[in-house]
Amino acid sequence: MRSYDFGSVSGAAVMFWFLTVIGVAIGAVVYALCAYPSVRRPQFRHWGASRSLGVLLGGALAAAVSAVAYGLCWTSFYRIELGGASMQLEYHFPGRTVVLQRDAVTGLQEGITGDKFNAHRLLVHAPGGKIYKSAGITTEHLREALQMARAWRRQEEGILP
Repeated sequence: MRSYDFGSVSGAAVMFWFLTVIGVAIGAVVYALCAYPSVRRPQFRHWGASRSLGVLLGGALAAAVSAVAYGLCWTSFYRIELGGASMQLEYHFPGRTVVLQRDAVTGLQEGITGDKFNAHRLLVHAPGGKIYKSAGITTEHLREALQMARAWRRQEEGILP
């Protein structure tokens, strides 16, 4: 069985918790602005204090930032394992494995993450338009992983032993 790793668990965890702490800090600032008029600018101090509004808005912002952090850090697969007639895509959190049979893989493609780092990723196409995305990696590493995955796919057609 051949495997290839994308990114690192610790790097994804650090990024997730960093973004989540920023979200909680922003939520705490919004709560303080809503609940304590004395921390506002003088022209806005006449608006009444509302702790319930502060909890609602602050909590919503913290939850939204945490959801974005989860989407950035944990929704991509970090390892691909190729063996026999199956491809296994492994995810960090929650820990799960997606198993695709060779005939269920309709395409392999190079993609770009679209964030400010513009890291590259492997896209695995499955029936029904489902696309599985890897964590971001460098161009050189992507080409290695893509070459390995394409060679595995060609084995079915009898091109490789």
